Amino acid sequence: MTLRDPATNSYKGFDIDVMNELAKDLGVQLIFVPTDWKTLINGIVADKYEISTSASVTPQRIRTVGFTKSYYQVSTVPLTLKSNL
Repeated sequence: MTLRDPATNSYKGFDIDVMNELAKDLGVQLIFVPTDWKTLINGIVADKYEISTSASVTPQRIRTVGFTKSYYQVSTVPLTLKSNL
C-alpha cells in the first residue's frame, strides 16, 4: 500500500494518503521514518516512531503493541493452471 518513488525519493500510496489526512485532522506534523519488517515493532517500543500502517498481527506482537481494526485484509487464494485441472 506504500512505495517509495525512486525519481523523487518520496513515498506514495494509500497508506501515505491516510496518514497525511490523519496528521491534518490531528493538527500534527507528519514525519515518515523508514524501517523494515524485522525492526517494525521494536521501533514502536523504542519510540522511534508512534504508528505503523502495515504490521502483521501475531500473538507476540499483540502482547507488545496495540492494533486497530484493519482496513485491508490479505487472504491466501489457491491458484492453478487450467492445464492442471
